[in-house]
Amino acid sequence: MKIEREKDGPMLRHRWLLISVGIASLPLSVAAGAQDKSSPVRPLENPGTWLHAEEIPAAARKETGSVAITVTVTPSGKVSDCAIAKSSGVPILDETACAMVVRHGRFEPARNASGKAVAAIYTIPGIRFTPD
Repeated sequence: MKIEREKDGPMLRHRWLLISVGIASLPLSVAAGAQDKSSPVRPLENPGTWLHAEEIPAAARKETGSVAITVTVTPSGKVSDCAIAKSSGVPILDETACAMVVRHGRFEPARNASGKAVAAIYTIPGIRFTPD
């Protein structure tokens, strides 16, 4: 089983795992005349390190598909929820991608204009699974 990048976008490599990384979907507001301390949510490390080969179920290792996921990141930087933005068509691949990102994903939280940590959404547009 290996994971490859989608056609477009950067790829990050972790052993045989490759992942396309998305961007945060957090709008930034800029207050006129005030110092804006807002910042988008961002991963603390390479999201490819969140995908662990030994955690891929045996049944999933025989499947092929690409899944896009959207995660909710708490003000503490942990993933609180994962939703399938685009299914691979293979439920076990979708579930595996979400489970690993929820378990291992850690973020620098988004901050509002006053600098307070806030919940935000982060999208990973393509995790492609292919058999070895």
